[in-house]
Amino acid sequence: MNAGIAYIESNIKMPDGAYALTDYGRYYAQERGIVYAFYAKPWGGEGWKPGVHVVAYDDLPGVMDGGCDFIDVVYVPSNKTIFAECHGLA
Repeated sequence: MNAGIAYIESNIKMPDGAYALTDYGRYYAQERGIVYAFYAKPWGGEGWKPGVHVVAYDDLPGVMDGGCDFIDVVYVPSNKTIFAECHGLA
């Protein structure tokens, strides 16, 4: 696990309405020094798996809605800022 992912895993404040961090499959990718993540509650046939997964940026999974079953995360290492937001509902 790289330092950026370790920092997120130790310091993220989950959004209001979210489940516990460990309830999600956490998919991380780094692009141009920024760490991006997609958190997904493992359910249904989509194959979201629990735990930490490092993928290429172009392979980050994503969906358009789903509320707090899905969370987008961005970490900016230069100022140690973590943005985390639940998806909207369709």
